[in-house]
Amino acid sequence: MNKLRALVQFIPLTVFVFTFRLTSDWAIAFQMGGLVALVQVVFLAFTRQKPDLILSGVNSFLVVGALAFAAKIEPILMVYSRLQEATLFLAILLVALISTATLRSGFLGVQEIPRRAAIKGSLILISVVAASVFMAAHWSGNLWLAGVLPMIFILVVRKIIRQKFATTLGISPIDS
Repeated sequence: MNKLRALVQFIPLTVFVFTFRLTSDWAIAFQMGGLVALVQVVFLAFTRQKPDLILSGVNSFLVVGALAFAAKIEPILMVYSRLQEATLFLAILLVALISTATLRSGFLGVQEIPRRAAIKGSLILISVVAASVFMAAHWSGNLWLAGVLPMIFILVVRKIIRQKFATTLGISPIDS
């Protein structure tokens, strides 16, 4: 069930990418992806489910983009236009920094580990997200190299860190 829940949280990003592929219109893609992201956030809050923190960054990127296109907020549109895929990873980085500073489980999102371990794991993951910002900026415009591969890189590193903590601390494996 956890794997299904994790996959469902990718729906807003999937809607965004497929809408752009079908329409070649960024405004429509952001508005569709942002709307689905907003519905998902409301649903998770209503059902008291904790959102995936990486995907919270993705949803923030989509909702802000949707609002910027709908309200024609030029400074935000300019940032999105210039930074392209890197903007997505900057949104994730912002969520990473805030969650590491404010949540006991940090950006790693594992309740069962001590705060010190959560900070250590979060900082490693933050460095991976920061590297992804640069990777996305370097290969800007190439969906696979600037978007898909950095996202996979972040998710794989998080899984490795979580499994290492599960093994080291003798807790049940953290799946997602």
